[in-house]
Amino acid sequence: MEEYIEKAVIGFNGCNLLEAYYQNRSYFAQIIKGKIRLYSNESIVSDSQFKDDLYVTELNLEELDDLVKSKVYATYKGNEYEVQRVSPRLRRLELLARKGYENEDLKLGFEDDMYERLTYKLVSRDEIESIRVEKKSVYKEFLEKYTSK
Repeated sequence: MEEYIEKAVIGFNGCNLLEAYYQNRSYFAQIIKGKIRLYSNESIVSDSQFKDDLYVTELNLEELDDLVKSKVYATYKGNEYEVQRVSPRLRRLELLARKGYENEDLKLGFEDDMYERLTYKLVSRDEIESIRVEKKSVYKEFLEKYTSK
């Protein structure tokens, strides 16, 4: 969990998190207009920009070692949940109720949002027992999508 607390200088979507690998380190990333934007605590390259208490570095996709799409799961009260929204430094996590176990999760304090059609619970990182991350490389797929125009 400490690795993700350290890397989470921005908030992110735990169901669709991009991690970019650059020079043997991984960073949370976004793709903006075909460029990769990395977020970190420290300057990565000489032209990294310091904005809003973090460094932003833009690179071309080809400069990366790998690009990974990740999905985050958290264990809370002995059950594993998909993580949706996460605040910077993992201070708060939004857990999605388990499919088929919504009534059980409601008893654990989850809320039913009829407008969003989901059942969720906001928890602090201190309430989380562990974090598991599923990763899948999307580097080749994104290279084809963003560089073959």
